Amino acid sequence: MNAGSGAAGPISADEVTGDTPDGAALSADDLRLVHALQVVPRAPWSRIGAALGCDPVTAARRWARLRDGGYAWVTAYRFARRTVVALVELSCAPGRTLEVAADLAQDVEAITIDVTAGGRDLVITVAVEGDDRLGEYLLDRVGRVAGVVSSRTHVFTTIASDARAWRLRILGEHELAALEAIPRSVGRQRTSLSVPEFDGVLAELATDGRIRAADLAARRAIGVDRARAALNTVLATDGVVVRTEVARRFSERPVYAWFFLRVPARSTDRVLRRLSTLRDVRLLATSIGTCNIVLAMWLAGLDDVQRVEAVIERSDAEVMIVDRSLVLRTTKHLGRRLRTDGRSVSSGEA
Repeated sequence: MNAGSGAAGPISADEVTGDTPDGAALSADDLRLVHALQVVPRAPWSRIGAALGCDPVTAARRWARLRDGGYAWVTAYRFARRTVVALVELSCAPGRTLEVAADLAQDVEAITIDVTAGGRDLVITVAVEGDDRLGEYLLDRVGRVAGVVSSRTHVFTTIASDARAWRLRILGEHELAALEAIPRSVGRQRTSLSVPEFDGVLAELATDGRIRAADLAARRAIGVDRARAALNTVLATDGVVVRTEVARRFSERPVYAWFFLRVPARSTDRVLRRLSTLRDVRLLATSIGTCNIVLAMWLAGLDDVQRVEAVIERSDAEVMIVDRSLVLRTTKHLGRRLRTDGRSVSSGEA
């Protein structure tokens, strides 16, 4: 599908998103709280409550219900300098797609697994340390999984935008300003950590991105001061990201689509700048592969998929939409297992 002729100006977000669907399972207050934690994932409840105009205890209890029900969660991960990220498309033997997804979900390298409709059955986001490790994983592991018929890999060269910037659109300007004013600084107390210690603390943050020093101390069998210093050390490390997630079905953006684009090298930067203005982007990256730009979006309805395609085509005369896929189910997201409705599986569940 080729783009129309003529240069386009900046993309308006309103061109893409239609009406928000009714009947969301989460209340407006639930979504307000999730939006607040997207802005400041580890802020004290006193500051969050003040920004939202509610009692801190009420905010904390509401969050506990959302977290325990798997509707929303705060997680953490680290992409170091040597981290290589790739998108792997898999075609599976008939009836084997979920089996393959379950098999690969055991791998720490497969951080996100989407079951899709379209030109591929699965879209796997893979993150490994180093180029050599990527080849080993794809050839020696993925290539030998029973039920995989064929694969195609897009190695990311630049991630222009990711879901750290994605937000619910619930809070008003004054509330957002109050949240933005909350300090993000990490405490000064730091400590040296061995690699296993660092990884252990990061794993605890991945499970509960709001974990406090006292709880970390209990879980790791260390002193509270040591736990506090370890938390500060990990949180201050380059590449460590703490972010708030919400189950897609309950996010008011239940439709998840991947778009695979081909753009001449001379136009890549210009197209990235224009596409990055879309409000519902979950991932925008350049890649080495059959397509050189990959875009993922959460949208309000199926009609928005075609609307996005029209916006992409108008964004630049040289853009070609090579393919697109609709996500039917996400079984794993940033290392966390998900239920069939997209809610998080707790660490205590099988």
